[in-house]
Amino acid sequence: MDGRQMFELDILGKLMAHPMHGYFLRGIVGLAIGPIRQLNSSTLYPLIARLMKEGLIQPNEPEELEQTERKRKVYSITQSGRERFFMLMLEPGEYTIDYPDLFNVKLSHFTYLTREQQLSILYHYRGYVFLVRSHLQTNQHHVITNRSIPELIQPHLLRVLNHKMSLVEEDIRWIEVEIARVMNQTEQV
Repeated sequence: MDGRQMFELDILGKLMAHPMHGYFLRGIVGLAIGPIRQLNSSTLYPLIARLMKEGLIQPNEPEELEQTERKRKVYSITQSGRERFFMLMLEPGEYTIDYPDLFNVKLSHFTYLTREQQLSILYHYRGYVFLVRSHLQTNQHHVITNRSIPELIQPHLLRVLNHKMSLVEEDIRWIEVEIARVMNQTEQV
């Protein structure tokens, strides 16, 4: 799943709750992925147009927020949009540079999934984190045992790898707790 589909999933997920206007969507889409990767107007409105063209969302009557403001078009999700939302949510996704952000978007919409569906996404993310940890361990071993790496550089490479490893280890602790929490919850969907 690419970045465009990730934002599509987030928009559809936000509209699952209730209809919203584009300005509001722009403000809340991307909250799950942080301050660096935001959805700007030049990306949002063409995406909304495509989603409408594909029949995934539909415009409602414009909403007047205050007397001084202009009317804003409100969008709601269609039945096809709901089906697309669930398809994107349950698609495992490839382990790419975008995968952690995709996971966070999915996590922000867990309310619509069964416990088993949530666990499937959590286990897939755990696989990603374990893959990253294994890669870091291999690289640490390589830096320590490879005599062709200059002595001057070696400690700094190890510092970088140790820093990354500490982040991954914390992520592993978090995912294990989250899996246990979901396993112990009662079905809500």
